[in-house]
Amino acid sequence: MIKIVLDATILMSSADGLIVERVDQYPAVYAKIQEALQSQQELTIIVHPRSVSQWFKNMCLRFPQGTFAFEMLDARAALGDRNPRESN
Repeated sequence: MIKIVLDATILMSSADGLIVERVDQYPAVYAKIQEALQSQQELTIIVHPRSVSQWFKNMCLRFPQGTFAFEMLDARAALGDRNPRESN
């Protein structure tokens, strides 16, 4: 499965997945998606520009349902995912 995360507040790092910071990176990332699909590998793509996330959503309409998962990450969601005991 290919996971695409809209991270408009830039909370994730490159350790979490492949980052798309600029519109001109879309073609290269699209090629990486094609490679991952052909080799049946999982891939996480972290998208900063909202416009590019819409391009990925449009692209996904050409593939079978369940091939892609979308997630929107914001500060509230990131804090909610943290375990409160970690800060102690």
